[in-house]
Amino acid sequence: MTNLILHYLHRDEGNWKDRFAACIQNPAGCTAEQAEGMIRECLIDGEFFYPQNVGLSFSVATDWHELDCVEADAEGLALLATSSRCFIGITLESLLDDLKESNKAYLRPMKIHKIPAGIPIRLAVCWLEFLRQVIYP
Repeated sequence: MTNLILHYLHRDEGNWKDRFAACIQNPAGCTAEQAEGMIRECLIDGEFFYPQNVGLSFSVATDWHELDCVEADAEGLALLATSSRCFIGITLESLLDDLKESNKAYLRPMKIHKIPAGIPIRLAVCWLEFLRQVIYP
């Protein structure tokens, strides 16, 4: 059984990045490419998620984090435990289930409305995010 390492990051408004990694158990023996494809299907826009909702380390609890890549753990868990990466004992299947459940509201198609002229796009995105959380708690 080859474990997988999930690499993800948080970008703030200044485009500063906090990088994270987590070791995921892979009892089914999926390749890193297959696992990344399955994970991306469960993410918001194929790349964003809330790590605190699935038990992963996070930088800012209310912000999306971005999936960078998934790689096979060829080095073994001993090196992972001594590095700055985070080891968690979840399986790929449970991660996929948690991602689907936590992003369920965001994966539904949204009805698009026109944004009035003069409203900054950042404000419009924040407002739409607030509405999403109110409508789909």
